Amino acid sequence: MWNRPSRPFNLRVIRNDSFSGLRPVLLKLHARGGNYQLLPDLLHPETVVLSPDDWIGEEPVNTFWYGMNEGFPDTASYGQHLNVDYTVRRVMAELDFVLTEPSFQADADRVYASGSSMGGVGAVFFAYRFPDRFAAAHAIVPKFDFSCSADECWLEPENGDLLWGSVADNLPTSDGVGVYDRLNLGYLASAESDVDRPLITTWNGRNDVVVGWPEKPPTYAVLTGLHQPVSFLWDESEHGGIGGVWGTVMNQRRAELWSYRIGQALPAFSDLSIDDDPGSGDPVDGDLVGCIN
Repeated sequence: MWNRPSRPFNLRVIRNDSFSGLRPVLLKLHARGGNYQLLPDLLHPETVVLSPDDWIGEEPVNTFWYGMNEGFPDTASYGQHLNVDYTVRRVMAELDFVLTEPSFQADADRVYASGSSMGGVGAVFFAYRFPDRFAAAHAIVPKFDFSCSADECWLEPENGDLLWGSVADNLPTSDGVGVYDRLNLGYLASAESDVDRPLITTWNGRNDVVVGWPEKPPTYAVLTGLHQPVSFLWDESEHGGIGGVWGTVMNQRRAELWSYRIGQALPAFSDLSIDDDPGSGDPVDGDLVGCIN
């Protein structure tokens, strides 16, 4: 599943033979600069872990768990081609393999996604793109909106140009929408507003210029306004691993992933009086440390 034939990709499937019966499945997505050699889940060793790879060899090295233009890497030809979700298709085919391979004993009703940074991007977008395939997702410092053009929205917007063309062109995709609409979580949710999405739990830092803060408050507003089950946490951090104020909470929320099932009814609360204010997108506007739900 690539724009050229016979392109191999690595993946790792981890299964602990000490357990029997149906097992939950975790789609564990690596960050930019990482690879498929991720480790078992220590909190839930019974879990079948699917660790795919998003490494393409040519700049910008990764596809942010989406795909790229059919003409890649010839950016001058992009206007004559579609942007195709090659990576999405491959990962979902790998997930289908895990779910249908009898020896893995995978439970299709207990599938979860997690990741950090680029891996977090994949986790939330897979969950929202395939709400009937994932029970919940957990993401540390993800990006929500690749179309965000405000200052400090994304450290490397040129990577989007290399993969998909410019934001201004918003070239069409194999899904039938503009690529930067497709890579906007708020748009994805709004386009099918009557679809019940799985729970997503995310943590971001206000001073994170790698994936950007300005996009976060608008996305929070869209998803809570659609009454989707969400839990958003933030503080004054830069880009990095979870720690500080919300470290313990995020680790607890991750452990709770395994309590959810596909098709399970979840409460979704909006506009609670105890919700904090993420502000307007300016890192110093609103509650500097806070959460919604």
